[in-house]
Amino acid sequence: MENPKFAPLRNITIFSAVSEQALEIIHSDTHEVTVGPGDYFFQQGDQGKYMYVLKTGHVRVHLSWIDRSVQIGRIGPGGCFGEIALIDNSPRSASVQADTVCTAIAISNHDLAKLKRLALEQYVIVQENIALELCKRLRMADANRMMMAESRAALVDIELPWP
Repeated sequence: MENPKFAPLRNITIFSAVSEQALEIIHSDTHEVTVGPGDYFFQQGDQGKYMYVLKTGHVRVHLSWIDRSVQIGRIGPGGCFGEIALIDNSPRSASVQADTVCTAIAISNHDLAKLKRLALEQYVIVQENIALELCKRLRMADANRMMMAESRAALVDIELPWP
């Protein structure tokens, strides 16, 4: 029978296909974080150190651009955010703010480095799953971008930049 402490990790795509041994390796050095309503897990531009798996509560994800802040998503229990921090060392691309009291598991790139050392095949599965999650979010962002462009197309002939 699987250890119940792994349930929050097992329920998200990134860790759903890894072994219990891999979850033990990852979970052994993680810690829980509690954030109050209106407080931030992190803000856009902060240095990324952790990915979070939300155990309780709800958060809003938003981007700031010039002088505006736009909500781009909501995440509830079982969701994850901040996973780009486990891949690159760039500043946070968005802010995540608690709507309610939230409890989350904080997973660092050191936790995954430990998995890489001790169970390389399981590490590869986690990395592939992170890539799949990021692809899903990129496709959603592209669809939203096209809806915005479509609504402006009648007003202006626009060209969307590509990185």
